[in-house]
Amino acid sequence: MRRVHVLSDDFASPNGLALLFPLVLNRRALKAHGVDLRILAAPGPELTQCDTLIVDSKVFRDHWGDGRATQALDTLASWAERTPTLFFDTTDSTGWVNAAVLPLVRGYYKNQALKDRSLYAQSLYGGRAHTDYAHGVQGITDEAPGPSWPPADPALAERIRVSWNSGFADYSFQGLYRSRLYRRLRLPGLLKPPGRFVAPGVDRPVAVSARMSTRYSRATVAWQRLEATRLLGDRVATDRLSRRDYLREMESSRVIVSPFGFGEINYRDWECFLSGALLIKPDCSHMETWPNLFRGNETILCHHWSCADLPELVERALTDYPRYVEIARQGQADYRRAVASAEGRLAFRERFAAIIADAISC
Repeated sequence: MRRVHVLSDDFASPNGLALLFPLVLNRRALKAHGVDLRILAAPGPELTQCDTLIVDSKVFRDHWGDGRATQALDTLASWAERTPTLFFDTTDSTGWVNAAVLPLVRGYYKNQALKDRSLYAQSLYGGRAHTDYAHGVQGITDEAPGPSWPPADPALAERIRVSWNSGFADYSFQGLYRSRLYRRLRLPGLLKPPGRFVAPGVDRPVAVSARMSTRYSRATVAWQRLEATRLLGDRVATDRLSRRDYLREMESSRVIVSPFGFGEINYRDWECFLSGALLIKPDCSHMETWPNLFRGNETILCHHWSCADLPELVERALTDYPRYVEIARQGQADYRRAVASAEGRLAFRERFAAIIADAISC
């Protein structure tokens, strides 16, 4: 039996929730795969008394920009000297990696990563592939660019790996409140896979839904969403709704548009799969993630990062929706299989057990 400790922010952030949710859900079953799991909200004397330590990047979220980077790195190094340590980068995008962490850990895991790992050895404007595109191709400049993170050592690129994406939490209406209750009460029964999936179909009164924030401190992050709303014009409303009304609109929509934000994957993507609508996103072929539910013309429709082809793509989908609804069905079926089936839970346990085995064998 391999003892694994996970140090995280205790469900305080959405990405922390998505990291921990499937671990709590599968904790008992993981023992059958030889993994004894313990989740810790703060370091203590017992932290490194394990076969593998997983550290959520949110633990050191405030250290890198306030002068405590050296302290964070020294702490990580001391843990890694005592037990095999994995760093789980739970930031939103495929973008930057913390190059200073790479030499200290057995593996650097991201929710989604750039397929071309050599790009991590380059400086991307804004720290993301799509913000680098907005700047380099579209000429968008940030008044206050993000931190200038040093490129990763190419020799360490093999340590950059993919864990699992944020799709494993419950994004239904009740799921959010059950997760909040779990943080307070710690009742495992509160965390369940999503149970309500609305069947895709052609008889939906709302043509297009694109409810999304376009207010970001960085112009390169906001650009794609602003461009999408500009090109779609009066066809869609983008102002915010209450969560209940927002989800109801999605369930009544044929098409949902979901540009990149801080990251390529948005929570709206998972809500779309639950709602049974057709998801339209920018091309995701640069991204490696697990499970891979963002396959163009199979589970979603994809447009160019410039958004120039977005209006025509939306029109084509709406005009021939009985054909395109099959993509929505495939997307929902793959998502449901991954997060709400016995087959999916087994696949997750096997993946996690393989991650732990790899850490110990390095």
